[in-house]
Amino acid sequence: MAWLRPSLMPTAMNRIILANAFGLKLPQINGVNPRPIRQVVRLAAKFFCSKVSSFACSILGRFSFYFWGVKAGNGLIVRGFLRIHNGGKFLIGDNVRINSGSSNFVGGDRRMSFWIGSKGVLEIGNRCAISNSTIACRNRIKIGDFTFIGGGCSIYDNDFHQVNPTDRINNRGSIGTGPVDIGSHVFIGAGVTILKNVSIGKGAVVGAGSVVTKSVGAYELWAGAPARFIRNIAVADHESIDGLE
Repeated sequence: MAWLRPSLMPTAMNRIILANAFGLKLPQINGVNPRPIRQVVRLAAKFFCSKVSSFACSILGRFSFYFWGVKAGNGLIVRGFLRIHNGGKFLIGDNVRINSGSSNFVGGDRRMSFWIGSKGVLEIGNRCAISNSTIACRNRIKIGDFTFIGGGCSIYDNDFHQVNPTDRINNRGSIGTGPVDIGSHVFIGAGVTILKNVSIGKGAVVGAGSVVTKSVGAYELWAGAPARFIRNIAVADHESIDGLE
């Protein structure tokens, strides 16, 4: 690269840049203070590495979806490494953003995980954003358009194991399941758990750390463990989104 040629910069400057690139320390040389240059080099290296890492993770994420037979729309953005098991049907709409691991500090470095059983159907609508969460689907989970799901959330449409202890020990009997339907323009705060047989209406908000065991109405704010109704969301807050469907 031409800008590294010694003829284009002072020798002292060359020495400082090369020293910083290799992690060496140099005192002030010929009146040139190395500290600002060191800071610039570090910022440039950090920016370059983050871009390369983000691009590589995005490519690997899209490959993971392809490998597991996920049908994804246009404009999918994947940041960080994912865990995926798709034994059923997994559909993703257009312009969806998925954050995993350190790409979203709110999720505490938790990896985004999708698990779909042989009879499960998971649908994620257009322009959704999901971070550092776990979605386990044996029945059906549907997430509407423009819905945001914060870091560290868990969405389960099943009990994972039999409720009866004898059946559980002997691995017999059915496992309870029930659909989860999350409407459009919903905001799920960080650390929320949503359990089976729950629907969340359009424009609803669920506060951080809540455990949702009952259905939430449209334009309602719920919070708590178990989650309970707090208040309605004012009409003025959601008038502008009614025409976006």
